[in-house]
Amino acid sequence: MKKYFLAIICVLIYCLPLGAVVYISDQEKQKYVEDEDFDFDISSYGEVKPVERRDISEYYVVNAEVVSIEEQSIELGSNAKVLCNINDEIEKEQAIAFDRNTEVKADFDGIITDISYGEAVTIKYYDFSRLALETYLPEDKYDLISSKDLQDENGNKIALIKKSKILKDGMFRVILSVPEGTDVMYGKQLESFKLYTGVEYSNALVVDKDCVYQNDKEYYVRKVDESGVFIGDYQVKVGFSDEKYICISGDEICEGDFCDSGYSKWKEDENITDEAD
Repeated sequence: MKKYFLAIICVLIYCLPLGAVVYISDQEKQKYVEDEDFDFDISSYGEVKPVERRDISEYYVVNAEVVSIEEQSIELGSNAKVLCNINDEIEKEQAIAFDRNTEVKADFDGIITDISYGEAVTIKYYDFSRLALETYLPEDKYDLISSKDLQDENGNKIALIKKSKILKDGMFRVILSVPEGTDVMYGKQLESFKLYTGVEYSNALVVDKDCVYQNDKEYYVRKVDESGVFIGDYQVKVGFSDEKYICISGDEICEGDFCDSGYSKWKEDENITDEAD
C-alpha cells in the first residue's frame, strides 16, 4: 500500500510540471488564434459632409477689365499742330494741340486712341470719366443676361450697357456699368468678379461640391453614415453651384443624409490613370 501511494505521488510530481507547461503553451496559442470576424465595412475616402438646406444666391464668376465705353473726338483745322501721340495719357487742362495760334486744352482725363490728318485733324480719345466693365459670358447666357437683376456681392446695381452679337470661342462680349463704391481705374483687371443675378434659391437642398461625381454623364453622390461607413451610390440631379455648395435632388437623398467628400477626387484620379493606360 505504501509503495502504491508513493508511486502515485511520483506520477503527480512528474505530471504537474508537464501539465503546467501544456497549459501555458495552450494559453500562448490562444493569443495567435486567427480572428475570423473581420470587419469588412467600406469607409469614406474623405471627410463626411451633411446634406442640408440653405438659401443660395445665384451668381456668375467672371474676369472683367475696366474700359471706357465711348470713344470721343476733337476736330481741328488741317494746319493744327498736335502735341500728343496715340496711347498718350492726357490730364484735364493739358495742352494737346495748337490750332489757328490758339492752344487747345483737354477738358478730360483720358487716353489718346487715334490721330488722323486730312481736311481736318481729328484726335480721338477715351474719357476716363466714362468707365465700364468689359467681360465675356458663354453663349447659353446670351438671353438670360438681359432678364437678370444684376448686382455685385454688396447688392449694388449693375446695368447691362451692351452685349455683342458676335461669338468668339463660344463667348460673347458684355459691357456692364461699374457698381457704386467699386474702386476702379482704366485698364484694371477684376479677377473672379462675382456677378449676382438677383435669383435666390430659398431652402435649397445642397451638399458640398466635392461630394458629387460624374459617371457616364450622370451625377452621383456616395452616401455614408455619420461615422463614414459606406451605404451606397445614388444618382442625383444637379442645379446651381457656388464656390462651396451645389444644389441637388434625388428620390433617395434628403436633408440629414451624409456624403463622402473624397470619393469624387479618387474617381477623378482613377479616370486620369485609366486614360493614361
